[in-house]
Amino acid sequence: MIITSQQFTDYLLKIGACKDAINWQNGKDLKTAWENCHSAEWLTWLFDQAQLTTKHESVLLTIGFAESVQHLTEEPTSKACLQAAKDWAENPNEKNMLKADAARAAARDSDRAAASAAANAAAWAAAAARAAALAAARDAARDAARDAENLKNADFIRQTLSFDDINERLYNKINNISL
Repeated sequence: MIITSQQFTDYLLKIGACKDAINWQNGKDLKTAWENCHSAEWLTWLFDQAQLTTKHESVLLTIGFAESVQHLTEEPTSKACLQAAKDWAENPNEKNMLKADAARAAARDSDRAAASAAANAAAWAAAAARAAALAAARDAARDAARDAENLKNADFIRQTLSFDDINERLYNKINNISL
């Protein structure tokens, strides 16, 4: 089961991959792209568009991504939601599913209020941060940090998911094989 470079390119075009991703992938088969992709965003986009991950795998990835930024919030609803997801991932029974659903609903409500407050805070922060030199330095630092975090998350994806499973699922999808 080998997905050739051309098959991979054709499939990425079929599902609407961005030009940057197509240009980067050019000439790479799935295994080479998997091993060398530094963008967790591209990998998770592919998984979503092609429906390559199971619900359990998606939850494990989401938990890992959330844990990597958990230090940025003290908000108890977010922490409860993360814990409920972890409980379900470790023991996917009905009780833990109900806990996760309740925590997700509470987090959604909390996120709406937080988004409004964040928008107000962002407006004030933007007004205060007009100096061009500081903005350029901040942007460069943010881009470097985002790139480093994206690579870290891409590595986490490769550690969490099996390439062979992803390869088999994509091969079956490309070749219209139902399991």
